[in-house]
Amino acid sequence: MDIMDITERLKSFFHNYVDAYLTGDKSLDRNIMLKKQHSLMVHRECRELAAAENFSEHETVLAEIAGLYHDIGRFEQLKRYNTLVDFKSVNHGEFGADILEKDNILNELEPADAAAVINAVRYHNSRDIPDRLTGLSRFLTRVVRDADKLDIYRVVMDYYREGNYDKTILLNLSETAMVSPAVFEAIKGRQNPLMSDMKTITDFKLSKLCWFYDLNFDHSLREIRNRGIDKKLFGLLPELPEIKIIRRDVNSYMDARLV
Repeated sequence: MDIMDITERLKSFFHNYVDAYLTGDKSLDRNIMLKKQHSLMVHRECRELAAAENFSEHETVLAEIAGLYHDIGRFEQLKRYNTLVDFKSVNHGEFGADILEKDNILNELEPADAAAVINAVRYHNSRDIPDRLTGLSRFLTRVVRDADKLDIYRVVMDYYREGNYDKTILLNLSETAMVSPAVFEAIKGRQNPLMSDMKTITDFKLSKLCWFYDLNFDHSLREIRNRGIDKKLFGLLPELPEIKIIRRDVNSYMDARLV
């Protein structure tokens, strides 16, 4: 069976699947539609990344499917727990992968392709990609993680610009303008800081800068600079000695990689 036909059916299924979660409750439906829009944007980011990095047609199609379905667990998460905060409910990556498996949503794909897409969904939000993940699974996971980050930056910028912070989303962190030592050391070492080390909203914002080091494809980092995301994020941070050091390191890293 032609994979392009399968892809079109999977796109149609996605829209029907998500729309079935709409209830008429404005608050819930708003979050459903936000996550639907995010999924569609990640799908597009995957397609653009594939074109920029010269993926094969097969790789491109699977990347698009993985991007479209990467947050499929979010909708049932909202229905059951009325939250998008994983530590208060479920790990949405693992939850989504389990849904894809249990409901046989990808059963028209070749088994190896379906398994790779499911792995990309399962690990797209993990702190690191497990070493045991190899081949097509690792490849698709790397693609989706980049595409997801690129669109999350769009969402984050809108959120910060509005200025009405949801303390739950920001983990009830202190609003003091300081950088916690453990967070600073992690970012200096180009590592994602642990959530448990974050004490302030400044720490939370800095953690998004650290994602630059975790981008897998040059296209993704180039888009960070082209969209001015680096400048916008630094513009949201206080003028502190630690921030200046991190800004210098980030700029040096980006300049060296994007030669």
